[in-house]
Amino acid sequence: MDRISVPPQPPRPLPTHLRTSLTSALLSSSAIPQIQSTLHNTAQEAGWNDAVHRRAKQIISSGKATSLKEVMEILVKEAMEGRGSNSRPVDRIPGGLARPRQEVANSAQEDPAVDVMFPNEAVKKGKEVVRDGLEDLVDIGTS
Repeated sequence: MDRISVPPQPPRPLPTHLRTSLTSALLSSSAIPQIQSTLHNTAQEAGWNDAVHRRAKQIISSGKATSLKEVMEILVKEAMEGRGSNSRPVDRIPGGLARPRQEVANSAQEDPAVDVMFPNEAVKKGKEVVRDGLEDLVDIGTS
């Protein structure tokens, strides 16, 4: 595969053709399984999987949801936006995602309502793995 040329300060959001090229490059390499594994393991180490399970049980027990679809809708909303007055502050990143500013495990101890935002450490490590996966496939232009 030919190397992909990326400007040093790419526009945000990325143009569709550039996003498609980068995604194709990742899919054609072994980067995707590595990214998935890193995200899974880091989230599990931070206690995120357990927090999601605990929160799902709370949602069902409270009667706020009676179907898997309803539980998932609530969990996704809470993960994206944070929940309640004790929610952690977040940084918005492209694509409408929220990046937590502190670890899930720490805030779950502080907030009895259980925080289901994705762990910051997993975001950091995921970015590193994506960067490493693209390193041999991308040329960053100069100004």
